[in-house]
Amino acid sequence: MESASASVTIDPVATDVTQKLHDLLPEGADVVLECAGIPSAASLSLDLARRGGTVEFFGVCPIGSSIQLEPNKVYFKELTIIGSYVNPHTFSRAIALLRSGKVRVDGFPIARFSLDEVRNALRHHREGHTLKCMIIP
Repeated sequence: MESASASVTIDPVATDVTQKLHDLLPEGADVVLECAGIPSAASLSLDLARRGGTVEFFGVCPIGSSIQLEPNKVYFKELTIIGSYVNPHTFSRAIALLRSGKVRVDGFPIARFSLDEVRNALRHHREGHTLKCMIIP
């Protein structure tokens, strides 16, 4: 099985994401993970995927949000569009539980790794040495 990785990050505030991605990958990306939960990012993700690519909507857009979807774009690019359920609005509740002391995590094994050590972090977690790996950029 071939290993996949991300070797480039693109700052959408400082760079035209579409142009930069197409400079790097003229055919588009194999997989686009939309994690921002912003309708404009969800729409953009369809443009960034290559023919035969996959777009995963992971970010949680506000309820009632919508994007324009041109069916011919999906058809001609042979896109696979999938969703990934995540429970929205849980971070503030989790932080409140931690602050209250009702949930204690100081005993959990949490390892910290630099961005350059991502592969080591994944191995460390897979081998069961830690409950959670934090990547510190």
